[in-house]
Amino acid sequence: MNKVVHLPHGVRIKVDEHLACVEQAPNLHALELAQERAQGFIEGVEAAGVLDAARIETLLDAVDNAATDRRQELTTLSATLYSSIP
Repeated sequence: MNKVVHLPHGVRIKVDEHLACVEQAPNLHALELAQERAQGFIEGVEAAGVLDAARIETLLDAVDNAATDRRQELTTLSATLYSSIP
């Protein structure tokens, strides 16, 4: 996350775990699943009223940004691999 977001300890741990799954997804299918799980967790935190709307939005943006970056990495890697096949 680029922004510093103050979160309860348990929420911070789970958000970090979800972001790590997004950032380390081995393929596009795993990335989509990790992104959906992260967003679902954040929506659950929102439904529980644990965080204010601004922090929820910041977390959702962080997940979207991490997923966009990883998708670009995977797409570039895939294009590089396929272009090297004769």
